[in-house]
Amino acid sequence: MAKEWEAIWHNKRVLAILLLVPILYLLLFGSLYRENKVKEIATLVLDEDQSVLSQQIIQAFDASETFAVVGTAASEEDLVQSLRRGEVAVGVIVPRNPSQVLTLIDGSNMIVSNAALRAANEIVQTFSLQLAVQKWKGNPVAISSEFRILFNPGFSYSTFLLLGLLGAVVQQVVFLGIAFSVTREALSGPPLAVLCGKAVPYFLLGLFDALVTVRMANAVYGIPFLGRPSHYLLLSVAFILALVGIGMFFSLMAKDALQAVQLTMLIAVPSFLLSGFTWPFSAMPDWVATLGHFLPLTYFLHGLREVAIKGNGWEMVAGDVHVLLKMALVTFVLAYVLAWVKVKRQSRKMRSSETASVATEPAGNSAAS
Repeated sequence: MAKEWEAIWHNKRVLAILLLVPILYLLLFGSLYRENKVKEIATLVLDEDQSVLSQQIIQAFDASETFAVVGTAASEEDLVQSLRRGEVAVGVIVPRNPSQVLTLIDGSNMIVSNAALRAANEIVQTFSLQLAVQKWKGNPVAISSEFRILFNPGFSYSTFLLLGLLGAVVQQVVFLGIAFSVTREALSGPPLAVLCGKAVPYFLLGLFDALVTVRMANAVYGIPFLGRPSHYLLLSVAFILALVGIGMFFSLMAKDALQAVQLTMLIAVPSFLLSGFTWPFSAMPDWVATLGHFLPLTYFLHGLREVAIKGNGWEMVAGDVHVLLKMALVTFVLAYVLAWVKVKRQSRKMRSSETASVATEPAGNSAAS
């Protein structure tokens, strides 16, 4: 035990991970969920009645801390398309006879949809009770609420979580493979050849994992995949390229496999929670949301949800692909610079050792004679 304590104390990096990382993650995740509830959900309204009563209903939604009315829709189809494009998460329709308020909710994020469902029900019930007491225009008025859940009508946790978890697992597998590969042996040869030799196998394996797991989720567990497979393929290629680039960069910065794994896991562990896939960015502090936008998993999961769950086209995925490709380009350039430096150092060491061996060889031969 004494030897182990001494080893831990002298390895400052391990000591920092054991003592400081849990505290840092606690502060990060505590800030992430500091609001404790989802607020200011972007909401679009369709007022078909255009009456004082319908305006009061809309004002009640806007006054709630849960909803933020951002505009009006021209038709129900216009409202549904806004929900599909992710411009809003809730749509409220007040019909010509406002006895029943219809709330359309994007169900692809169950945390947001649960908050919206609960708050909308409370608003309509409260409004209905007030009208029943006051008797609108001398006649009792009863208003009920109706809900329509889009993109996850069964409120399935598998549809909500499984694809996101698969993305996080693929990320961790690629990071681990790259970390052990880069640190397994001394680098030698042209830097570009070194990068390609290390990166290509893990790119292909990561791409295989990303494609096969999503296909199996659809075939085995019935997770919907409504979009075009070609769009998901392009998204996956960009995602794996970004992962390989980031993994190469941090692994080349590390001295050994343990340090490489430590560096990549510092990124991988919080990625899922900070990606906005479960807890929305709108409910995070600004600095936490900013961190989330620097993570490749954020863009992959957003694109995956748009393609698989909502069935959207290329216009909803193109932005994610472009950001991931930029991440890949930047990290590969940085990795190339680090690989060039390491290869040059390794070459100098080999030349120095060869020179020293040649210099000591005559003395050794004369001594032997």
